[in-house]
Amino acid sequence: MENIKFTIKFENVSVAQGNKWARDLRDTLTQITPDVQAEARRDNNETMDLGPFLEVILGTSALKAVGKGIQAWLARKPGASIELSKGGAVKATGLKGSEVLALAELLQDGKHVSS
Repeated sequence: MENIKFTIKFENVSVAQGNKWARDLRDTLTQITPDVQAEARRDNNETMDLGPFLEVILGTSALKAVGKGIQAWLARKPGASIELSKGGAVKATGLKGSEVLALAELLQDGKHVSS
């Protein structure tokens, strides 16, 4: 089974808020399936805060479940917006809950989407 790796950035939030949301979304995703690894990461190695990034690695079989998990998380966070990127090939910005599932298939293909 092929692993898919992508990064989620929380848009238009402070570092502290992005850090909090990254931990919260990580906890949500790792509860959905054991086939996902999610870790908050720094955007600046010189800061203590992890920042507004979440790196996610999952198998293709978990992609739809994780997409639904991100969709549900966004529904609980009114006003939240994420940027999702995969190795520079896929970049989706301004994502809201209803758009995440459609993006799940594009993650496998490496296409560009912007809402």
